[in-house]
Amino acid sequence: MASVKPTDKRTYLKSKTSVTILIVAALCFSVMGFFIYKTIRGGILDKRKASAMDVVAIVSDELSREYGDKFERITSEKDPEYDEIFGILSKYEKSSSVDYIYTMKMQGEDLIFVVDADPSKEGRAPYGEKYEMTEYIKPAFRGEICCDGTITSDKWGSYISAYAPVLNSQGKIAGIVGVDSKTDRIYHELNILKLQIFLLVTAIFGICVAFLFTFWSSFAKKDLLTGIMNYDSLVEKGESLRRKGNLSDYSVVQLNIRNFKFINSKIGTSLGDILLIQYAQIISGHLEPGEYCARTGSDNFIILVKKGHEDDLIEKLSETWINLSAYGVTDLIQISIRSGIYEVDKNDSVQDAINYSSVALKNARLSNNNFIIRFEKSMLESMVENNRIITDFRRAMSEGEFKVYYQPKVNISTNELCGAEALIRWIQDGNVTSPAEFVPVLENEGLITEVDFFVFETVCQHICEWEMKGIKPVTISSNFSKLNLANPNFADSILAIMKKYNVDPSLLEVELTESSGYTDYEALIIFVDKMNRAKIRTSIDDFGTGYSSLSMLKDINVDVVKIDKSFLAKTNSDDIHQEKMLENVIQMINDLDRTVICEGIETEGQLNFLKKASCSVVQGFLFDKPLTHDEFELRLRSPHYNIDENGKITVDVPEYEERWETVDLVEKPKDETVIVGKTEETDDSDYSEIAGKTKTAPEPKPAEASETADGSETAEGSETSEKPEPADTEKAEAKPERKTEIDESAKAESFAQAKEKKKANKRQKNKNRKNG
Repeated sequence: MASVKPTDKRTYLKSKTSVTILIVAALCFSVMGFFIYKTIRGGILDKRKASAMDVVAIVSDELSREYGDKFERITSEKDPEYDEIFGILSKYEKSSSVDYIYTMKMQGEDLIFVVDADPSKEGRAPYGEKYEMTEYIKPAFRGEICCDGTITSDKWGSYISAYAPVLNSQGKIAGIVGVDSKTDRIYHELNILKLQIFLLVTAIFGICVAFLFTFWSSFAKKDLLTGIMNYDSLVEKGESLRRKGNLSDYSVVQLNIRNFKFINSKIGTSLGDILLIQYAQIISGHLEPGEYCARTGSDNFIILVKKGHEDDLIEKLSETWINLSAYGVTDLIQISIRSGIYEVDKNDSVQDAINYSSVALKNARLSNNNFIIRFEKSMLESMVENNRIITDFRRAMSEGEFKVYYQPKVNISTNELCGAEALIRWIQDGNVTSPAEFVPVLENEGLITEVDFFVFETVCQHICEWEMKGIKPVTISSNFSKLNLANPNFADSILAIMKKYNVDPSLLEVELTESSGYTDYEALIIFVDKMNRAKIRTSIDDFGTGYSSLSMLKDINVDVVKIDKSFLAKTNSDDIHQEKMLENVIQMINDLDRTVICEGIETEGQLNFLKKASCSVVQGFLFDKPLTHDEFELRLRSPHYNIDENGKITVDVPEYEERWETVDLVEKPKDETVIVGKTEETDDSDYSEIAGKTKTAPEPKPAEASETADGSETAEGSETSEKPEPADTEKAEAKPERKTEIDESAKAESFAQAKEKKKANKRQKNKNRKNG
């Protein structure tokens, strides 16, 4: 079985943050080590330079005072002055920190060596050797003491060099004295320094790494928000129990908070986090020794609870009040939960046990009334079926297996058809899959939004088709899941489809369940406002099943309120309070100038009660089951319901008229317009062309056009209503083989063009009558 381990974004962030901290720390220590090295290296070099400049200044001063004129007279190594100056230079070379001392003077444009403190050594320059003037020597010939400021490299190696002038008795520059301080020792010292700093930085970094992992080790097994265990820690604890043979003594309980998104949107995410912290503390407070709880993300928790204690624990947690006080806000919030429970078997792994409890929780999510569910093996079969539904969904959409049915709405004052609700049906191999089986699955997977728009577009297409046939449509409502509110283009998409088929907005109604507000209350208000501005009616379905009904009526400007059929369940009993409450609800909605629709009408008693309660519109099997497209078209042609003195409801079968023909669109030829076929009863100005072969609708059977209203017959009708009529199959087979398929956009364009042409022809016809 595939793992259903939840994704804990905080665990991911924890790992990512750890790596980031280590990288940043390594960079910081590296930069710190680099600057330490540069500082110490600079200090060592500066000290060497200062020492060289001190020595060259002393030697320059002594040579200038006592030997300046003699230095000027030296022309060869054999001159007596050479030996005197050689002695001075040798004395300072031996006693100072420099390696070489020498003198130079100008000879034309070149420098020549004059006296070297030790010319006998290998590699030392002899008397008269020439060198070019360099930038860092020039200051000495201007009377300045200078240093090259860099470590120079030549055939003798690397040096720090300093220079000073040698003056004669008249104070003129006779030459210069230079000193070189070899840097071999400096490089050796710096290499040792590099190694020392590297080891120091590595040691500090290692200490930081050890501290960081020590720090995380105390938190890695905890949820960062609530402080309780996280998923990985709970699994580790479960594995420990399994190795000891104790895991089968436990049950796994998965739970989450009902309507937490709604609560979060009302109090804000900051207070929502505090709410989760407090609830986690409440759970921990109800645990016995040896029981464990983990938060697995958002408002989801997993508990390892000892068998026999799970019922008591769930009872304490299922309805909890939290006094939330933070950021200057004080609020009392009721917490209710959904929960899935699995009793661990001795052969189960920890992951299997968690997966089974997750399956139970998923069933609790899909249930409308049972929020605490224990795992059963049949749920696995249900899960397989759900996966099949999800897998087959795309194919079924592309192959046209989804059909739109219409359940009439009846004005009980006039017994006239006044509207309908569009319902989806999935027909596979002649069998109808109940919406109760696939709609919750598709909604849980987020696929229901595609079905919603498929139904709405089909409704617009059918309305356009009926108008082209001359049949007056009624307002049709289409259901939209609360998931659509997360789409910022929700309203724009509806308006685009309406415009595509050129449908009058008064013929459309968008129906949202009352629980839609729990997902995003503000988005619902904005959406309804956009629909109102576009003249599209909006309705709230299942009114009365939630706990914010009155506030929704106050805040959301809907046109229609559909009262849930559960309100009618006891109107035939002796429950006076139920009837009185329903009467008051209907009266309140009427006073708010909104249309009231009661759904689920199945008995004459319910109908009489609703008439008495001033309910204007009803919907239910008493009048009609959900009808196919062709069946509902018959209702549009004969919209009056007959009620005899015994309460039996029938519908007149409309007489066949040739002008009622099935609109049969064909692929539009180039430079031609596709319109409805011409008939004998239709004026030539209405339909001037015939596009393709038209097909006459067969006369409906009386059994298809009328129904009885007693309970038994209604029940039978409800069972058989889901199966496609054989007549539909025959009609489909009777279609001309030369008819080709066209895409929905071309079909909509054809509808709109034909509709506009028909209007233009009627205007011309009226004009001709006036003229003549």
